[in-house]
Amino acid sequence: VRPGGHLGGIPARGERGQRRRPAGRRPLLRRRGRGAHSPLRAQFTVLDLRPGTLDSLLALSDDLVKSNIFIEGVSHKIRRLIEGLERARGVEPGTLTVDGVPVDSYLTRFVWDEGKYPVNAPLKETVATIQSQVAKIEDDMKSSV
Repeated sequence: VRPGGHLGGIPARGERGQRRRPAGRRPLLRRRGRGAHSPLRAQFTVLDLRPGTLDSLLALSDDLVKSNIFIEGVSHKIRRLIEGLERARGVEPGTLTVDGVPVDSYLTRFVWDEGKYPVNAPLKETVATIQSQVAKIEDDMKSSV
């Protein structure tokens, strides 16, 4: 726990100063912002991932900065691609789907795929798998556009 009651980037207290449940999966609820370009906020479950040693976490924290920048960049490319497709096709925003589910619902109802990303796997391995999947998505986007 960091000074100020934070664990990583997550406050130790929930909204209105209430303590969150200590163990297991903890749902978090974020409020939606106002305006068209405000960040999308939704409830999601925080998993109890296997943290590893302090040394491995410190080494991973450096890699996470790079991974975050890369994944965020790809996410913005996907958003711009979706918006461009909606404009080009003249469809209402929100009518495009992912596996038959509207994009907004797909993102806000995210569920961790424990088969693909086991919670008991080392964090470094999980990060590498996610980064690899995002790189594949980026390559697929480049080849399809």
